[in-house]
Amino acid sequence: VLNTARAGAVKRAMQFVWKNYRQHAFGHDELRPESGGFSDNWGGVAMTLVDSLDTLYLMGMTREFEEAC
Repeated sequence: VLNTARAGAVKRAMQFVWKNYRQHAFGHDELRPESGGFSDNWGGVAMTLVDSLDTLYLMGMTREFEEAC
């Protein structure tokens, strides 16, 4: 029961973070949460998007995964 609750909390956190990345920094390397902007410290290759693909897939966030691909 505890693991199920923790898994749900982790998924809700990922949904929150992804929503904000999508809204403020999609296609850029990093979301800057304090300013609501973004940075391209990795050459503008959408590093957060690339790094998130496996997490989105494993968490069953298929809509978000498809959008990111």
